[in-house]
Amino acid sequence: MTADDPKEYLTRVRLQLKSVAPDQGAKISVLEHAAIRAAVDKLLRYVKNRLATIEADGRFKQPPALVQVNAPLALIQVEMKAEYNTLTTVLAHLYKIIGDG
Repeated sequence: MTADDPKEYLTRVRLQLKSVAPDQGAKISVLEHAAIRAAVDKLLRYVKNRLATIEADGRFKQPPALVQVNAPLALIQVEMKAEYNTLTTVLAHLYKIIGDG
């Protein structure tokens, strides 16, 4: 796993969640924990950067290609649109969770 691997960050967050889980009625805001907030911030940067990369790609801006005319481009565009939609949904949920959006 690389330093920019979202799976690695999620694993770290899960481990941090286990280490700060409330015991005996103690209340801890998960995002107050510095390590978790840092991981969430890094994940936010990753998602925003990936969205910007997709938006900057000319193939994403083009009208949808027809499979009968240009199947490779059509498949790339479908994949890009799916990834874009997924990332925007994740970003909206992250903002909702941390209250920054």
